[in-house]
Amino acid sequence: PPRSTLFPYTTLFRSRVVSVIDAYDAMISNRCYRRGLSHEDAIARLLDCSGNQFDPLVVQTFISIAKQEVGEVFAATGTGPSISV
Repeated sequence: PPRSTLFPYTTLFRSRVVSVIDAYDAMISNRCYRRGLSHEDAIARLLDCSGNQFDPLVVQTFISIAKQEVGEVFAATGTGPSISV
């Protein structure tokens, strides 16, 4: 089937979304060599890199969703939202 002319743009957008989610997950997850960051610290780091490493619109959208779901996210990672390094 023919690809839509929007295909390159949707793929680019999806990769931008995944990069923010993956970075957040890596920051809040405990590792054998360090404890995960708190939600607030991870959000601060995303904001610091917004516009350079991350798409600002994706970061802002992610933050608004993360505020609503932070408890469930940390329960899935086995950490807590107030844990910091």
